[in-house]
Amino acid sequence: MASGSLVSVIAALVGNLLIAILKLVTGLAAGSSAMLAEAAHSFSDTGNQVLLLLGLQRAEPSPTDEYPFGRGKSAYFWPFLVAVLLFGVAGLYSLYEGVHKVLDPHPLGSIRLSLLVLAAAFVIEGIVLFIAVRKARQAAEDQGMGSVGEFLTETRDATLLTVIVEDSLALVGLPIAAGSMILSVVTGNPIWDGIGSLMIGGLLMGFATFLAWRVKGLLLGRGLSSEDRRRVQAVLAEDPAVDDVFRIQSMYLGHEDVLLGVEIDLADGLDSDEAEAAMDRIEADLRRAVPVLSYVFVEPGTKADAPAGR
Repeated sequence: MASGSLVSVIAALVGNLLIAILKLVTGLAAGSSAMLAEAAHSFSDTGNQVLLLLGLQRAEPSPTDEYPFGRGKSAYFWPFLVAVLLFGVAGLYSLYEGVHKVLDPHPLGSIRLSLLVLAAAFVIEGIVLFIAVRKARQAAEDQGMGSVGEFLTETRDATLLTVIVEDSLALVGLPIAAGSMILSVVTGNPIWDGIGSLMIGGLLMGFATFLAWRVKGLLLGRGLSSEDRRRVQAVLAEDPAVDDVFRIQSMYLGHEDVLLGVEIDLADGLDSDEAEAAMDRIEADLRRAVPVLSYVFVEPGTKADAPAGR
């Protein structure tokens, strides 16, 4: 279980559960659709963290007879389910609340406590996001990436990505909820509260779609990042026993669990012992260059093995 992801998920779980309860109580007291939409968002996030923890716990890389490459892809299935729930439950509920408030507007009660809760939620979500981004920065440094942005683009850690997406969304949604309630009270027009709920619902669906799109590639078998692939190519190019490279295939089986297959043309004149030693050396060099490689298969090939159009 990736420690950085685990810390981020636990922090998000505790923070979201506390925020969700406070939002629900104050939302009901104020009669605010925007606040109830935010409560649904936070309760959804709390459930999502439970699913992420379940995914981390079940993402067992050790092979079994039934799962010869382990169950690491469990860490991708659960974040994908999170995206579906974020879209279908929290997003649709927020839209429902918004439409209901616009069509049947009613004045808000006192919003002072609600605004205090939103301010506290902003601080808590900011702390959780800071923890997740710090873990992402550490991971980026470990993987030789230049920035957190590059890490988020290239990362195969769907759990950490999910936490960052959720908390970033929260920091956008909270000011919308506060602003819509203030506008409703100042203008005397409660429709603004409904509009705020609609905006939050749209954001939830948009972020959920983005998250589902990113995780989908990992479920379908996304391979090494461009940087790691360059490292593989460098190892093969520098080895004197390699005349040509016909095929490089890889697939992430989990956050830090990669399957790599390489077909190469060995230099002429190598006897069977030398060829075997060369492939063992290449495998070891590949593992050192890309530490996440769990399964490495180096095989001699022919030009007929090269992909079409090579």
